[in-house]
Amino acid sequence: MLNVVFEYTLKAGGYAGTRTWTCYKDEAEFKRMHHEDGREKVLATGVDEEQAILMTCCTPPFSRLTTIAEEICDEKTGRAQLEMLSYRIQLAMFALQMDEVKRRENNAVAAKYEFPLPKKPAGNATEKEFILYAMAMAYDNETGEINYERLLSELEVALVKIVGNRHSK
Repeated sequence: MLNVVFEYTLKAGGYAGTRTWTCYKDEAEFKRMHHEDGREKVLATGVDEEQAILMTCCTPPFSRLTTIAEEICDEKTGRAQLEMLSYRIQLAMFALQMDEVKRRENNAVAAKYEFPLPKKPAGNATEKEFILYAMAMAYDNETGEINYERLLSELEVALVKIVGNRHSK
């Protein structure tokens, strides 16, 4: 068995920084199945399962948030499935808590988010851009910490803008 740990790149949009791992039968299967497209890079190969899990738990916390926007927004239009937002936030919060527990147990730290933070949306911004900006407002890039109260507050502001924009069209 060959465990391979990947990290999504900026080319993967909101998934950037997110770490995953896959187990292949052997090196030949990995080479046959893995197609380099620039959306992910290989962080490690041949690690044991425990190390692969620990490496994924070091996903930058902000990447766990931006994945939400990627999951609930249409790739082409940026329109959000607002009914999925609460559910995805709960999943991300659970993942963040599990990551933290695993890192503490292993004296590990989360990787730093190395990508540009979303800018304040302009008037013609997509719903995805409003959501990503709300997330960025709750994230401290220096410490890597998320202010959860501010996150909920900023998302509320974004939702008001999104719903207002939908009703004005």
